[in-house]
Amino acid sequence: MRHRSAPSGRETAATPASRLRSRDLWPLAALGLASKPARAVLSALGVALGIATMVAVLGISSSSRAQLIAQIDALGTNLLTVTPSGLRQRPGRHAAAGRRCR
Repeated sequence: MRHRSAPSGRETAATPASRLRSRDLWPLAALGLASKPARAVLSALGVALGIATMVAVLGISSSSRAQLIAQIDALGTNLLTVTPSGLRQRPGRHAAAGRRCR
């Protein structure tokens, strides 16, 4: 990896990538929590609210789906007719026969 030349015209040596050692992780985390406690509490609250929202949305959608399926099953298998909303069917005519060609 090449770097830009220094003002004197010499090439600078590539600096090694900084690495965080695992033994430094916990003291660094504790320092971050101690230095900004309000930020830590608000971040934890945001994560908790986000998780609770996702659980609620998934729960509501699955219970609504189950309720809809139960209602459709209560109608019976021969009582439900589904047609596209774009087709206008005249009484007594087949949907394909009533369609106009343009």
